[in-house]
Amino acid sequence: MRMAPKLLLDGGLATELEGKGCDLSIGKLWSARILDESPELIEQIHLSYLQAGANIITSSSYQASLDGFLEAGYSSAGAKELMVRSLQLCKRARLNFQNLCPSATECYIAASCGPYGAYLADGSEYRGRYGVSKQQLESFHSSRLEVLVAEEPDFIAFETIPDMEEVQTIIQLMNRKYPHIPFWISMQCRNEKEMACGTPIETVVPLLLGTNQCFALGVNCVPPQYLSSLVSIIRNQLLRFSLSTYIIAYPNSGEVYDSLEKDWKQTNRTDMLDWAECVLACGADIVGGCCRTTPLHIQLLKDRIRALTASS
Repeated sequence: MRMAPKLLLDGGLATELEGKGCDLSIGKLWSARILDESPELIEQIHLSYLQAGANIITSSSYQASLDGFLEAGYSSAGAKELMVRSLQLCKRARLNFQNLCPSATECYIAASCGPYGAYLADGSEYRGRYGVSKQQLESFHSSRLEVLVAEEPDFIAFETIPDMEEVQTIIQLMNRKYPHIPFWISMQCRNEKEMACGTPIETVVPLLLGTNQCFALGVNCVPPQYLSSLVSIIRNQLLRFSLSTYIIAYPNSGEVYDSLEKDWKQTNRTDMLDWAECVLACGADIVGGCCRTTPLHIQLLKDRIRALTASS
């Protein structure tokens, strides 16, 4: 019998912002620029995902970093203010939702931290192997974690991580500086077996030995048809090392991102019903959507999860 996922994530933020008229192709900040220009739109989108059934909303800080904001002309104080705002918007949306639905008890906030490649804004989050030192990677992640952790999110979400060395750096940094903060790591993969950098995905699992606060490991922004194989490999490795870590999976819509044109090619878009079937069939503990998915995708998952729960 198929088991229902334990928690439901939200879906794409940029897709919804573009649907509301935002042009995210200007500069390198992507959706993080909207924290300054139209923060109310971000709050509306967070609320729409909660209303669709999501238990976890992720902050609009994926592309937000001290280095990125400074390069875009913001002051250090201004950069930190916008990163703080990303979590304030989540908190306001959650409060609004709980006022509308007092029975909603499981509403969590995850502070999103994209990879170093997202800051580069050259598509390298889909390739990895940045050619920078481990110290540079640690400095990059550490500077924004200091800001985001201070806002006390429920989780830290390290998303779309394409590079084995970056995964290792994140785990070591969290163990050393933030051993009390639960986090997940979701990886970008170029096929059904390998991270974007070419490293076999099963080699990541042993890095979790000796750490307890990484409560979930998985993949995101991969085509939905990759999920079954990737989740199976991760699950087998977790069993091999006797780890109880959750598996998290939130694919994109099936479309392919063109890093040169900075646009998504719709030729491979997966039908929404087929998309939901791929997500639920993979057997992950925490599921949701990534780029090009919408509240309708999350509502469909919620309805399917409710049906699975009722039949079990």
